[in-house]
Amino acid sequence: MRNFVAVLDRASSNGTIAIEQVHRLALAFLKAQGPMAELFARSENSCRQGFAEADMARKRQDHFGRLIAQPFATLFDQAGNGLERRHLVPFFAAIKMILGDEMHADLRTRAKLIAETHRGEDGTIHWDGFHADRRAVLILDRVRLALAKSFKRFEARKDWFLLVMNQNPANVSLASNAFVAKSAEERDTPKFTERHMMVMLDALFADCDPKTMGTERRANLAQAGGNDAEVLVTQMRHHIRMSLIRQGGAA
Repeated sequence: MRNFVAVLDRASSNGTIAIEQVHRLALAFLKAQGPMAELFARSENSCRQGFAEADMARKRQDHFGRLIAQPFATLFDQAGNGLERRHLVPFFAAIKMILGDEMHADLRTRAKLIAETHRGEDGTIHWDGFHADRRAVLILDRVRLALAKSFKRFEARKDWFLLVMNQNPANVSLASNAFVAKSAEERDTPKFTERHMMVMLDALFADCDPKTMGTERRANLAQAGGNDAEVLVTQMRHHIRMSLIRQGGAA
């Protein structure tokens, strides 16, 4: 804006300039190459970096999101599986729809309160302690069980889940009346496939393997979902395993 105002100052006569000339200068200004194009590129990168940093700061406060993503978080650092951190946004949206607004808000509040009990004197949250907290595990189990119950009709729910995961709007909402367009790279999101989904869910339910669950773990799972909790997660794991086998992956 400062550069454009300087252009207008030079083109004005006694401090005035016709609106038609302003439009012509604006078009020329936007099409400018060389140093001006470099200036625009630097400004765009600076804005994009600012949005990314703000988004990252927000995610660090998303205790609930961090909790439910923790079982498969290491997959994002493994090359070749196709999973990327950008997949977390639609995943969180799918979880919210499955849980419903009331339960989702309640679990988010609980996760935040638990995280605060693990905040050290330096002001940072001790995440290992947070994830190991029995109350946090209970929240994670409630999410797992809600997913397992939702996936009773596995094929139909799988198709719905993939549809949600592959949504890719061209704009990102910043507020109720403010949007920013995604870059071409951001719009070209890699397709989230059934295999991506099964690898993610397999990691999410790994802690519910009946072969490795001890008495206390079974009791905790029952506390989260009642007497049929183990049956639900066993069925869910079976569907995931069968899907991975059909695709030629490890089960």
